Amino acid sequence: MTTPRLIALFATLAACADAGGPELMVPDVVSLQWSDAYDGTDDGLGSVVPVDVMVYDSASGEPQAGVALTVTAEHDGTWVLPAGALVPEEHGQGTTLWDARHDRYLTLQLDIDDTLVGARQVVTNADGVARVLLFVDALPGGPRDFDDVAVVISAASPEDPLEGTVLLQPR
Repeated sequence: MTTPRLIALFATLAACADAGGPELMVPDVVSLQWSDAYDGTDDGLGSVVPVDVMVYDSASGEPQAGVALTVTAEHDGTWVLPAGALVPEEHGQGTTLWDARHDRYLTLQLDIDDTLVGARQVVTNADGVARVLLFVDALPGGPRDFDDVAVVISAASPEDPLEGTVLLQPR
């Protein structure tokens, strides 16, 4: 390859790198203290795992607001909830859940049927961050040999290549 072609190739590669584009940042692994006692399905005992994900421009590092993401739990025993779905316990107001991870009762602010959807859409805020709550009601495998659960975060629009996976690992 001649020198002018090499220069043109490197200039093209540099221009592509400078163009940037949205990048998704998700935690790789979240450890989860788990017990057979929590593992009953639909018993209101489980673990709340807050997960923050961020979308930023890969070239500038600037946060990307208003990006729609889809969060999908790959196991029926993990519910994907919007950030405001759980509040401190309010007697007589909604479904009460025990959050073993944080040792507290919470009230679910949604109809219980709305929690059983396999995916939920969230949108990043002005800081490029979107929060979801995962309520782990039951884990696959067990007893004493529980399997990991993958939670996939992807761009809501099919033409956008954003995708990441959070792995919930029971201990």
